[in-house]
Amino acid sequence: MKDITFVLMTCGEATESRCLAAIEPFRDKIEFSEIRNVYPQIKALNQMVESVQTEYFVALDADMILYDDAWDRISNAWRKHWRDTGWHSILFSLWDTFTERKILALKLMRTSIMK
Repeated sequence: MKDITFVLMTCGEATESRCLAAIEPFRDKIEFSEIRNVYPQIKALNQMVESVQTEYFVALDADMILYDDAWDRISNAWRKHWRDTGWHSILFSLWDTFTERKILALKLMRTSIMK
C-alpha cells in the first residue's frame, strides 16, 4: 500500500486536465481518489477526510497546477517528518496567478489527526 493519497476535489473546472497532467509523472507512487461535484467546499473536505485510507493525504483542488518538483518536495518533507507524531499538516507554496505571488496553499496532512 502506498503512504500518501492525493484527493482531487473538482466541480468540472477548466484547469482539471492540466492539474491531472501535473501529477501524472508520480501517479504510480501515490493513491489517488476524486471528490466530484460536492459542495459547499466544507462538505467536500469532510468527505475527503473520511474517505482517505492512507496515513497522509494531499487535498488537490482542480485549479492547482503543481510545479514539476512537487513530488520531490512533498516526499522529502514526508520522509523527514513521518516519525514526528505531533504535526497535522505541512504547507507547500503554489503560484497564485490572480495575485501573482507565492501562496501557501498545498498541504500534506496526517489523516489520523485531521479525522
